[in-house]
This record gives sequence, structure tokens and C-alpha cells, in this order.
Amino acid sequence: MDKYFNSEEVLRAVKNINYTDGMCTLIYRGLEQARTDIFNTDTGARPDIQDVAIVLTDGETNPGRMDPYSLPYAKTLTRQEANKLKMNGVNVFGIGVGPRVDHAEMIGISSGERNYLRVGDIDDLNVKQLLDNVIGKICEKPEKIVQPPVRNNSCTNSPADIFFVVDKSSSLRSMENFNKELSFIARFVDGFNVGPGPRDSRVGLLTFSTDAKFEFGLNDYRTKTELQNALLNVKYTMGDTYTHKALNMMLEQGFRFQTRPGVPRIGIIMTDGHSTDPYSLNIAVEEVRKSGIDVFAIGFGDYGLSELNLMATDPDSTHVFVVDDVTSLDYVRDDLYLQVCDTIGVKSNYTLTFGLENNRIP
Repeated sequence: MDKYFNSEEVLRAVKNINYTDGMCTLIYRGLEQARTDIFNTDTGARPDIQDVAIVLTDGETNPGRMDPYSLPYAKTLTRQEANKLKMNGVNVFGIGVGPRVDHAEMIGISSGERNYLRVGDIDDLNVKQLLDNVIGKICEKPEKIVQPPVRNNSCTNSPADIFFVVDKSSSLRSMENFNKELSFIARFVDGFNVGPGPRDSRVGLLTFSTDAKFEFGLNDYRTKTELQNALLNVKYTMGDTYTHKALNMMLEQGFRFQTRPGVPRIGIIMTDGHSTDPYSLNIAVEEVRKSGIDVFAIGFGDYGLSELNLMATDPDSTHVFVVDDVTSLDYVRDDLYLQVCDTIGVKSNYTLTFGLENNRIP
């Protein structure tokens, strides 16, 4: 950051960059390096000056053969690194060039959709629209720059009703792997104020294989410790993957009688495989969507990405998370936490603005 001191030196350095081709697009590595090597006071970043990053690509995240990651997991890493940059106060702009860009991914990388530009060809990068929409925004006064919200405050200061819907089918193969799902939940809820108060969050749990089971409801445990201890006593039973039964139970038993007016309702689905009955899954998903529940989906192992996208609330870029296996769930914990807190913050702000009296259940 403190190597070049005028535009001529910067332009000269840019012209001396060598082009190297390759079969991978490691956006997550570039974002990580920007965070650790550029936007860092130890390397010359100034704490009193706005930080701006511009991500320019003509494709999408692709680990190729450079990293041993699946494509969905590599995209999760990109989203994680982008969130870390934004949480550190960096204002991120995205520019997608050409027809091969994953625009949903680029919007997720950027600090809001208004910070993302699409151009049809590399030659379009010099057009006036680019200057007006990107360079113009960079030159605005700092107070006009949209800074990332302090998202974890939404989880500690606003209530939510959260149901976990957890796979315990035979494809997990062992009680040990099932317990890893439960341990993930126990660590995840550490970021919430769990309790019976009007400003507290409440957590319920459903499990599913051949049948769905209502393990405990939103009102069953009044402290975080009680909740985490209850997770230790959930039994593993093998079977098929009838995901739709769990979604129906979440809707009909989990949220129907136990939710609070005006409090955000969150469903978090964890699964390692494809639904045994995809037709019924489509019907169940449609009913959940009509209910207004915000759904996040986590896939691992032999997950079906199209089913995760189907179950999750749009956009998929902020509501679908994938890892290679159950032992890697913690890799997405922080990212999931931030996205859930974002949703709680938006829903809670709506409630505070319009009043709980306008959100009564008839």
C-alpha cells in the first residue's frame, strides 16, 4: 500500500505486471490477500481513510486443479472472504465482464447490488458509465459510502425464532457424524441470547430420515446451557432422506403455534444427500415459501445443490452453504451466522418501524 506515491508510478507498475493464463479462477485467494496484505495497517493502510476494493473478473470462482475443493465449496470460500473484507470496513465494488460471469456471486462479493457493474466486453471498461458508476462513487465523500452493517449486533440485540432441521439418515453412517451436526449447532447458538424474554432468541430442533421427529420446540429450553445440553441427548436413527416430512413438521408443528408476532422466523436445514421423494419436497417447499419463513440450507457429503437452492430462500448466494463433508461444517459457521444476523436485522428493523400491532396473527 505504501510502495507507490503518485499515479505515474502506479501506472508504470501496472504495465509491468506479467500475464499468466491458467484453468482456475481463485477469487477467494485474491480477496484473502487483499485483506491480509493490502488493507492492513502493518502494510501501509491508513485507519482514517476509506478502503475501496474493485474485483474485476470475466468468469466465476473455479478452483481447477490448484486447490482440492469442490466448486460449491470454493464459492463458499469466496463469499466468506468477501464478507471478511466488508466486515473490516472495505467498500467492495465488482465488475463482471462478458457472458461467463456468475452475476449472483459478484453481487454477493460487492457491497450491495448498487456497487456491481456488468459490461459486455473488455473494451467496454473505458465507457463513461463505468467512470460514473465506479470511479464517481469512489470519489464521493466518505459518509456517503455504504459501509457494511455491524451484523452480529442484530443477533445479540434482536429476537428470532430459529428451527434447525437436521438430517440423520443412513448416509451419515455413524452416530459420530450425527453428533458433529449437533456440535455445530451448539457452537452456532453461542452467538445468540437464548432465553424466554421478549428480546431473546429461541431455538427448536427437528430431525429426519425415513420419518421426521420433533426433538424439542421453541419454548422447551429457557437458557443457552439447557439448549446445548439437550443437543447431547438427541438420538441417531438411520433411514432414508424424506426431507419434505421435516419441512412439513417445521411448518405445521414448529412455527404454527409457538412463534411470536413480529419476530423473524428462521429455518436452517442440514443435509448430506438427495431427497428420497423430490416430488413431495417441491410441494413442501412451496408451502414453506408461502409462510414467509427465511430458510438457509447447508449441504455436505453427497448433497444435491439443486435441492439446496430449491429449499433455501432467495438469493442462493447468501442462503446456501456447502462443505465437502460433515467434519468441515465449522468452515461455514461464521458466514452462516453473519447471513442469519443480516436477515434478523432487516426483519427486526421492519418490525420496529411499523410496530408489532401491525404484525398480529389473526
